[in-house]
Formats: sequence, structure tokens, C-alpha cells
Amino acid sequence: MHNIQLTNTQGGVIMRTRIFHAIAFSAALLTTTSLSVIAKDADIDSSTASSSQQTIQINQASAEEIADALEGVGMNKAQAIVDYRNMYGPFTSLATLEAVKGIGVKTVEANSAKIAFDVPIKK
Repeated sequence: MHNIQLTNTQGGVIMRTRIFHAIAFSAALLTTTSLSVIAKDADIDSSTASSSQQTIQINQASAEEIADALEGVGMNKAQAIVDYRNMYGPFTSLATLEAVKGIGVKTVEANSAKIAFDVPIKK
């Protein structure tokens, strides 16, 4: 750290100016860093909210879309859903999803608000 002496001479004015600039720079740096962290947190919150509220047309979606939209469903289970749909036709209810290997009652219940059908739903 530098030894700072404030005097009324011209050198003292320069030293005070340097101190002021250092303090102003530090304050600006801290403010910018804080705003950057706040902005990143806001981006994370908004992306989490949008992905958790996403609705998916289960009879039209690709395996990638299904894996991205549904909780507890990775690529293998998503591909099993697509394969089942291709083999047996469109899903008509939440219960018909349970026929897919690896998709159980808990998975269907956890995602029921996110799953949409493009055919009439049978209850």
C-alpha cells in the first residue's frame, strides 16, 4: 500500500484526485459485479419457470422435446414413449402413458399438468 500524505500543495491535489478515482472505480466495479450476479439469477429463475410450465403435445413431440419437458423422463424413456406411440397409435389419456415401459403412475402424476393431447381425452 502507498503512503499517502494530503497536503495543500499541487502534489496533494493530485494525490486526492487519484484517491477519488480509485474509490470511484472500486464502487463502479462493485456495482457492475452485483448487477451482473442479479441479472444471472433472474435469467435462471425465468428459464426454470418457463420450463416447469411448458405444455407438450405428447402425440406430436419428438423424443428430445419430451425429455426436455417432462420431469423424470430422460432420452431413453422419451424414446420409449415415441416408439410406443408409433407402434400402437396416439395416446388418448394419461392412463395410456402408463403402458409404456419405464413410465409409471408417479411419473404420469408428476407431469399431468404438462401433458396435452391432440385427441379427445378419455377419463
